[in-house]
Amino acid sequence: MSAAPMSRADLLSALTQFYFDYAEVLDRRRTADWIECFADDGVYSLTTFGNANGKGMYLIYEKGRAAVTRRAAVASGYLRAQRTKTLHMISNVRLAEVEGSRVAAKAYFAMFRTARDKTSQLQACGEYHDRLEYADGRIRLVEHNVILDAETLPSNMGDLF
Repeated sequence: MSAAPMSRADLLSALTQFYFDYAEVLDRRRTADWIECFADDGVYSLTTFGNANGKGMYLIYEKGRAAVTRRAAVASGYLRAQRTKTLHMISNVRLAEVEGSRVAAKAYFAMFRTARDKTSQLQACGEYHDRLEYADGRIRLVEHNVILDAETLPSNMGDLF
């Protein structure tokens, strides 16, 4: 991608590919690559559907490169101890608005975990409500808002980063 304006269809295609790559980063537990998905002043937040549509309380709120890097370090330590496999599925990517090189987008996600006994279970699902920027040939998250559908959080939050 270049700084030149993209058609809406091309932008949607690029965003979909970004989310597919993002899912692979999570599943392969590549924390350094996860950090690079964010703009320097990027925000990562996690909340439940009830909080997002009510009080607005965040369960996790990290702002800026240093905070996102700390979050990755915490997750990385946890992930090294975990021997289970995850599978993140991201779908229904849609553009909410486009303003210059900034994009508001939404997508659905589901995270499955295969346990040591080789059974797979749905661990979390919900929506991403994101603001992204595209510049210098890449897309980065300016605000990555993870909204979990359940009010009960998964026991292994590190897999959500």
